[in-house]
Amino acid sequence: MKELSPDRQSYLTRLIVDELLKSQAVSDSSSGDMVFKAVKKALSLFVTEWREVDQLAQKKISGIKRNVVPGSSEWEVLYSQYIEELFQKKSFLFVKDN
Repeated sequence: MKELSPDRQSYLTRLIVDELLKSQAVSDSSSGDMVFKAVKKALSLFVTEWREVDQLAQKKISGIKRNVVPGSSEWEVLYSQYIEELFQKKSFLFVKDN
């Protein structure tokens, strides 16, 4: 995942909140500010967790005795496996892109 700047996080938060309000998952638009803060906090926590898991996955790959070249198909496969494994350990729902 690409690093998310604070501006990008705010933008994504606004998109999520707008969809929640449109879908009436949030019943009162006056609570929009409260929902915005909650969604922004959740997104920020996820980004923090992602950074940690990303670093751990990269560290695991670099610890393999044979040289796995970053960006190679083998590296990508290992990285995906480790990311999924580490998120599962943290009890995050992880959905693979197909």
